[in-house]
Amino acid sequence: VQHRKLSKILATMKHRWGAARGEGQILGTKCHCGQYFKSIIHALSHRNCKNSNCARAKIFQVDACKAIDSELIIPPNLMCCMSFDRTFVDGFEVSPSSLTSLVTEGVHVWKEAINAAIHMFHQLHKNSTYHFDLRFMHSLLDNSGFNFAAVRDWTGSTNIFTKPYVYFSIVYNKRHILIVVYIAHRRIEVYDPLNVSHLDTAKIILRYLFDEHQLMHKKVHDEAQPILLFDFNIDDWILSNVFTKTTNFKSFDPVNSGVYHLKFIQLLHQETHDLSSMSDEHVRDYRKELLELLINYFNIKLE
Repeated sequence: VQHRKLSKILATMKHRWGAARGEGQILGTKCHCGQYFKSIIHALSHRNCKNSNCARAKIFQVDACKAIDSELIIPPNLMCCMSFDRTFVDGFEVSPSSLTSLVTEGVHVWKEAINAAIHMFHQLHKNSTYHFDLRFMHSLLDNSGFNFAAVRDWTGSTNIFTKPYVYFSIVYNKRHILIVVYIAHRRIEVYDPLNVSHLDTAKIILRYLFDEHQLMHKKVHDEAQPILLFDFNIDDWILSNVFTKTTNFKSFDPVNSGVYHLKFIQLLHQETHDLSSMSDEHVRDYRKELLELLINYFNIKLE
């Protein structure tokens, strides 16, 4: 049992914390906080490290597997009546059929349509933001838990720490949760239409940011986009839930979760960051507006 637990720890540490590669090869492995692993028991106990500078000890105990849902399933009644013609824009694949789900009442917006919208927002605001779509968290969190190795190349040569805002889209409990990272201010905010706390999920994002920051020296340096975060100290970060005073939702319907999620992103990209106008009474208008934006951006014709 101890060996299985240890393998999960080493999986997230082996890229930067020494030569740990196997369950029995741990002598001389060093954590960034300064501690060496001299035995299996020592390594296992490191998750309870008392060193305040040890980011791994602070956020390792979060249950990663409970932070996301399985993929949303396309409703059969919608899938059987639609074709799957594909269009490529900026190397991103999208089907007109998936976009139709935006204006089909009573069904979830397809994951593909949500990712297409996220891609659109990413391209329109790429100088100031970086967007992680729904696929990211399902790669970061696998059956073994947190797996940074699976996403270490996700951002390519892009240094996300030059972007003032970083967006993460997540599906949890049949709702779409938006997490926004304000890099320069060292702040992570969680947006849930039902005002449910997701600080554990925010801790997982913080854990990813910490790991990603260790690879920053491998990114392409662009003088036009200065680095906003040089030192990464876990204690400097503030995690909070927002959207608690501005909600006007009277009867939240999970079917519209994806619509609200994309509307959050759209409004947060505006200078005012004003969410007070959000209301479930305007969900039809939101659907039509988002569909029109996507059709124009991807140059798609719906029959």
